[in-house]
Amino acid sequence: MSSDIIVGVDGTGPSSDDTYAKDFKDSFVQKLCRNTPGFRVHDYHRGPTTHGLETVGKARHAYDFAKGTYTIFSKLHAEKPKLFPKPPRIFLTGYSRGGAAVIEAAYKLKEAKIPVHGMMLFDAVDRSIVDDRVNTIPDNVKYCFHAVRADSAESREIFGNCGRKAAGKVFYLERSFHCTHGAMGGCPWKEAGEDGYIEEVGAGFKTKAATFAAGGVLGLYALHKIDKTKVKMKQELEGRDAVWAWMHKLFLVAKANYK
Repeated sequence: MSSDIIVGVDGTGPSSDDTYAKDFKDSFVQKLCRNTPGFRVHDYHRGPTTHGLETVGKARHAYDFAKGTYTIFSKLHAEKPKLFPKPPRIFLTGYSRGGAAVIEAAYKLKEAKIPVHGMMLFDAVDRSIVDDRVNTIPDNVKYCFHAVRADSAESREIFGNCGRKAAGKVFYLERSFHCTHGAMGGCPWKEAGEDGYIEEVGAGFKTKAATFAAGGVLGLYALHKIDKTKVKMKQELEGRDAVWAWMHKLFLVAKANYK
């Protein structure tokens, strides 16, 4: 087995861990972190709650874990090359605000002079990290693949995106998909409005019940904040599948490349 390390931060969701786990059980960050063979170590973090104040902390945790594990495996590679024949490599993956968190983690790794072999971003959004540097992928990243929602979907238009530029010689590849922000992370909406188009309720919640789980005034506000998209259910599910097929293929190519 290689000494590859993968660290992921998922998207914004309800504060209840139980509700979050149900809403994000099939997320792409989960699938990459927990269901991909060949990694010696993986570390998955749920995403922040609606206010997003935890995003900076998520970035710090991702950095601390990646740096600590990378340091240990680098030492083992140097001291026991027969058992650890290949140097460790770091992979980072994030969805929505979790994407901004792992970009920030990559900058912290750069400051520690640690490379990032691969970064897989699912519609990365910066609504919490003050530093504008997360708009650009740092040059210690070798490969960065970014799936973003198409403008034609009219989904979460106020969110914008971060991480759509790359510094230095980063191999950056981006593709847009006609589906909602939820489907971009593997968490599609389950129903459409009467006109056939999906109506997004609240930020980071997949159902009205989950929105109520946020509690208080925030939950009530989110429930009544309905945004119509230009996405029908068939497009939503096809978009979700296309995002995963595109990202997973590129991820495996980057993982196989040791140059």
